[in-house]
Amino acid sequence: MPQEIDFDAAFPAPFAPMLKPITVTVPMCRKITGLGNTTIWGLIKDRKLEVARVGGRTLVIFSSLEALLAPNKAK
Repeated sequence: MPQEIDFDAAFPAPFAPMLKPITVTVPMCRKITGLGNTTIWGLIKDRKLEVARVGGRTLVIFSSLEALLAPNKAK
């Protein structure tokens, strides 16, 4: 039986802000971005946000969220 990892003990408070999630749930995506549910699902449908579906959950790939919201660099 695999041993469970205590992430709070493995990554004490000073290091926690440096960790980025791999995925976030749609409700967390709404909180992070301030976008509405319809907008987020529209971005998923238009494939502007990458998702992973695990069981019945839809998880937004955090790096795709960052890329979508990154400021455009003028050339």
